[in-house]
Amino acid sequence: MTAPKKPTCPHCGEEFSATTGGKIITHDWPRPCRQVCPGSGQLPKQTAADFLDQARFELRLYGFAVAKEMASLLGRQSGTMECPLCQQDMKFSTAPNNGHFRAVCSTLNCVNAME
Repeated sequence: MTAPKKPTCPHCGEEFSATTGGKIITHDWPRPCRQVCPGSGQLPKQTAADFLDQARFELRLYGFAVAKEMASLLGRQSGTMECPLCQQDMKFSTAPNNGHFRAVCSTLNCVNAME
């Protein structure tokens, strides 16, 4: 005998994590995506660990954007500056041929990105 199949969203095809009286409760995180499902009109369920990972990523991304703007305001193509997130040394450089920016903080798991 096979287990009953979980109901799926008619709009995105994802399995529902729970139903109550035939009504959609929510999708599991992170699928189908972080957008509101057109079928249920709800956001995906998110755990505390998922939120923390997302927040850390967004902070590093924000730190990178701030570092790029700081380098532009300083008028330097490369060098060292204070990291906007942890105040440690951050090396940065701008490629002269295409303008791509790279920033690497000396702190592990802080800003380390290139556009």
